[in-house]
Amino acid sequence: MGKYIPLNTMYTKSQCNQSYCGREMVSLGDLKEILNVIEELREKLSKMSREKALTDHEVVAASQMLDAALNEYQKLMKDKTNRS
Repeated sequence: MGKYIPLNTMYTKSQCNQSYCGREMVSLGDLKEILNVIEELREKLSKMSREKALTDHEVVAASQMLDAALNEYQKLMKDKTNRS
């Protein structure tokens, strides 16, 4: 399995983007796992945005984490289609 971003940790955007460096193969398990992470990040961001201002640094960081996870999913899908 790949290395994913823990939901209770704040990372810089560059750290989030490094979560899949050097991947050799894309498995169905990787895709399911990243989709689970994306859903958890969406829920976390939605809850935070109801409780805090959208410009709050924690809300912005959560949004960046979700963006990074979505970018990783897109890379995985591209890799999967390129290998097919």
